[in-house]
Amino acid sequence: MADIAPLDQTTLSAPQVATAPARASANVAPTTAPSDLDPGVIPSPLSDPTAWSSVTLSGVTIGPKDGSGLVRIVDNAGRPYKWQIKDAAGQDGGTSTFRGKKPPEFGLEFHLWTDRHFAAFQSLVTTALLYDATKTTMDAIDIYHPGLAMVGLTQILVDDIGVPVQQGDRKMWHATIKVHEYFPPVNANVTSTPEASASGDPNTPGQAPDPNADLQAAIAAQLAQNTADGVASPEGSGLP
Repeated sequence: MADIAPLDQTTLSAPQVATAPARASANVAPTTAPSDLDPGVIPSPLSDPTAWSSVTLSGVTIGPKDGSGLVRIVDNAGRPYKWQIKDAAGQDGGTSTFRGKKPPEFGLEFHLWTDRHFAAFQSLVTTALLYDATKTTMDAIDIYHPGLAMVGLTQILVDDIGVPVQQGDRKMWHATIKVHEYFPPVNANVTSTPEASASGDPNTPGQAPDPNADLQAAIAAQLAQNTADGVASPEGSGLP
């Protein structure tokens, strides 16, 4: 990534190796955004690109602010829904039935180009991401990233920890961690069949919404008020 200036390692102190954080329990509420961000407001990537280039996992943050690298969310992170679409035999169209949300699979791509970045990444992996079922339970991990917060994604499970791979730039290395959302079933039936929108049945002629309907209604209301007040419409307005 030619647009990222390598950090001057002579000015960086040795990274502090994080102590192993307690893993999140399924019964514990997920953590909120880092303390320097308002948890009620998701920052824009235009005004706060640093937040969008960082990720917090089990309380450990990797990102440009503390000189520990750069992180991208990759591979279709989002909020997918489950739809069952049944064709209508011998007819146009079909019936769509909503079956709920499903946990997405995506990746965390770490960009590393200094010794400090590698040390921070290794510390994160060894203290927060590596599973050893003989020593600890494989519980979910809290995660914060502004894009994930937009869709309410707060906990993950790790599928694969990729090792750093050198890129075209000899000083740039990437490591991708593949994850999926931790999203246990909700004890509620969410199945539903949607109805047409407020504009009406799309198969009924003449149901297309009028884009000027609100404006026309406002004009009509103003004309009625003018008439009641005995006020003439402005000359040249084209209104009676």
